Amino acid sequence: MNTYSEARTRARRDAAEVLEEFGDRRLPVDPVAIARAMGIQCYSAQLGSNVSGMIQRDSSGQASIYVDIDDGPRRSRFTIAHELGHYADHMWRDGDGAVEFVDRRDGTSNVNEFYANEFAGSLLMPESSFAAAIDFGMSDSQLADHFQVSTPAVRVRKQTLGL
Repeated sequence: MNTYSEARTRARRDAAEVLEEFGDRRLPVDPVAIARAMGIQCYSAQLGSNVSGMIQRDSSGQASIYVDIDDGPRRSRFTIAHELGHYADHMWRDGDGAVEFVDRRDGTSNVNEFYANEFAGSLLMPESSFAAAIDFGMSDSQLADHFQVSTPAVRVRKQTLGL
């Protein structure tokens, strides 16, 4: 991935493909069900300071997502969606040749983290549903409840979509 603009475009496209193939078209989107449909197990664990989640794919090809046990349900949902973004990025960019990998959600900022955040927002707040909810007149708080995400996640999604 070369630029943030390319990352945004790819993340939105990839999230839509994952929703189409593994989602059940209900809101709020269930990232755990999507992970399981993709063959990925999700676990809660004590991850330490500054790490909200991680995904690991071992040499057998089994992937696992870990979310910090101290995070609330909405943050955990976003973290799982974020880690699914890393998985999609690795698998579609590198194919099965990238057998083993580990990615952590630790607050670092780079194009790969940007991609994973954009993927998570696109997965949990699909653009057409999100825009329709705004057109319906939902406040940021109502949008957060509707999509089961944090209010800051709603605000970022609104900004990135120009709504």
